[in-house]
Amino acid sequence: MAIEELGTAIHEKVRGLVGEEAGLAILGTRGQVLWSSMHEDRLSLAREITRRFSSLWNEGDYYVSASEEERLVVIKATENVCLALSARAREGLMLLTLRSIISSFSQALREAGEGIEAIGEEEIDIWPLLVLEPDSGRELKVVPHDAVLSLSEPSGSKVIRLDERVLAIIRAVDGKTVAAIADEVGMGVEEACRLIAELVEAGILRAKVKEMLKPDFNAVFSLAPGVSLEGAMRLANELGQAAKIAVANLDRGYSVLELSWGLRGLGLDIKPDELLDVLRRLEDRGLIRRVM
Repeated sequence: MAIEELGTAIHEKVRGLVGEEAGLAILGTRGQVLWSSMHEDRLSLAREITRRFSSLWNEGDYYVSASEEERLVVIKATENVCLALSARAREGLMLLTLRSIISSFSQALREAGEGIEAIGEEEIDIWPLLVLEPDSGRELKVVPHDAVLSLSEPSGSKVIRLDERVLAIIRAVDGKTVAAIADEVGMGVEEACRLIAELVEAGILRAKVKEMLKPDFNAVFSLAPGVSLEGAMRLANELGQAAKIAVANLDRGYSVLELSWGLRGLGLDIKPDELLDVLRRLEDRGLIRRVM
């Protein structure tokens, strides 16, 4: 069964069980979108949940996210496929629906998983991250300098302070990166990363990056038992600024992928695979350990 046919068939069944407004997504376990009828915001969250947790799950394991308006349930359907369902329905009914879908379409879902392409770069939504800049002691909310920006779709009233710098950024947005916009408006890259983070958080702008997605990029590290933050940072500094900043932010529970975004938001040029190599060197020295 072709993926379009499969997605349409599942969506029709879901709508009949949990409501006409239900959204569905069929995802690869790295967050690849195979088919979706879901709103972009909910799809972005479903993809992040899948990327972060699916490698830890067995088939049938699931995650529930609830808001005032609706629930989102992500479940591991097969070894290579997850299903995401958003609806204004009870959690129990949504889980029952998804399990029924998995049972009814088990062979088609497995075939869909077998057809997923090998690992490659994918464009994914990003969100602002709060990171500590150890040299200054400042906590800054940033987006990576290589994020590509676009105007967000209106979704209600937004309140944000507009000054000349913010207006200049908004006018310059046209599929450019944060760094390119900073250069165009005559602003430092780090300052642009902070200001644009505010606009993304307010829903004015949308930010995406192209990343190579690998299961190890979902890894989370913490300080090793008995190691002080000051001691770890002093020794990490021998490996460079990226290692020092990464150690300073381990207590935030960020994945390797998220940490790389934070470091790039502070002006460093480091991709997840490069950061993972740095973290493994720190792990070999006994300074940190992998906790997820």
